[in-house]
This record gives sequence, structure tokens and C-alpha cells, in this order.
Amino acid sequence: MFNIKNISLNRFVPKYINKRNLRKITASGKYQIVQILTEKTWKKGHIIFSVRIDPRTFKEEYRTKLDKSKNIVLYGEKHSMARYYRILVADKYSVYLVK
Repeated sequence: MFNIKNISLNRFVPKYINKRNLRKITASGKYQIVQILTEKTWKKGHIIFSVRIDPRTFKEEYRTKLDKSKNIVLYGEKHSMARYYRILVADKYSVYLVK
């Protein structure tokens, strides 16, 4: 079974935030919760105050939608978030995955 905790994401060692702490960190103003979802999936349900970025246009959108001064928390399936994690870390964002 593929387990993202056991890989280094091609030289990037992932940082994690516990799912139970999402409400607290959202209220702190120091974090930005990001969900990589299509508009259709977003309308079915999402985390309040999170930012939606479409997976098909992620590379074009993330620089305008994300605040580099905040910690970015990628919320979603870990195996699909690894790609976005690598892109953001390479561009000097402070990024966390949710476990």
C-alpha cells in the first residue's frame, strides 16, 4: 500500500498538521487552507474559509490565490496532494499536509 508518510516526495520531507487542529489554525489567521477541487466537487461540500483551486489550472492559479506570507495547508487525498506540495515547496511556500 502506498503511504505518503514513508516517502520524501523527491527530496521534500513533508510537514503535517493534524486534522483536529484545522478550526484552530484557520482562526489564527496565520494559515490558509487550500482544497484542490473542481467547481462541481466544491459545490457538494468544502471547508469554510478555504481557498479552492481547480486541479486542471493549478499551475496558473496558485500564485494569485495563495498568500506566500501564510502557511499553506493542503487538504485532500494525500496521494494527490503530493504533486501540489512539491510545486509549492519548490516555489518557497511554507506548506503542510493534513493527516
